[in-house]
Amino acid sequence: MFEAKLSDGYIFKKIIDSIKDIVDTANIHISKNGIEMQAMDGSHVALVSLKLSKEGFDSFRCDKDQVLGINVKDFSKFMKFVEPNDSILLRAKQNATTLYVESISHKNQNKVEFEYRLQNLDEENLSVPEQQYDSCITINSNLFTKHCRDLRALDDTVKIEVKEDKVLLSVEASNGNLSILLNDSASQNSAIDDDRQNALKVQVSNPNIFISQQFALGYLELFNKAGCLGTFTRLHLMDGEPLITEFIIDGLGNMKFFLAPKIKSE
Repeated sequence: MFEAKLSDGYIFKKIIDSIKDIVDTANIHISKNGIEMQAMDGSHVALVSLKLSKEGFDSFRCDKDQVLGINVKDFSKFMKFVEPNDSILLRAKQNATTLYVESISHKNQNKVEFEYRLQNLDEENLSVPEQQYDSCITINSNLFTKHCRDLRALDDTVKIEVKEDKVLLSVEASNGNLSILLNDSASQNSAIDDDRQNALKVQVSNPNIFISQQFALGYLELFNKAGCLGTFTRLHLMDGEPLITEFIIDGLGNMKFFLAPKIKSE
């Protein structure tokens, strides 16, 4: 038996909405520690990783580990009925064929309930090794979304360079080149203020390090849909490794998107 209640049910809707255009299907793993999900896009270029801790839920029960297979886009159609200020209840029996979802409005106690038919999906081995990256850029989500959108109007590929406390975003378009230089607005040992829309923090493992990688802007724009989950976007970069775009879901967990870099000849 699995049952979980979340007072901010709308955040769960936003999680589903943020991945529906990236992955088609996903296995949601339920354990005594919480909820986890890993899934790849159809081209096997991007990987989505979600971790929600049981401590972030108002109540959480899992008698035995189980896997809930969903078609993400279909499930999002059901989740459209979850409104801001709704709480949400998720329930599934052991070896269930359906997931029961109940959404209750905090304002007027209106209730929406549905049973979603689960799918039996093949399990892919998508284990991602934990490793320390050479750099971490923390940037306001709205600002990074705007930069990616504006840059994509010029070209489909962005080069991201990190040196000391500076970040350079650049594109080479058919009719010209453009670059955006971003400077660290916080000291290496301080947090950035949620109210600062242009805030940027650059952390590097070595002050002499230089990182230069290219990525598909189309995927970055898809990842940025998860910017609604928190104020800031974290970009983890290391030469020869996928870019990790991370969104912290306050008090609940995190969502990470892994994107393979483009080789310079592409």
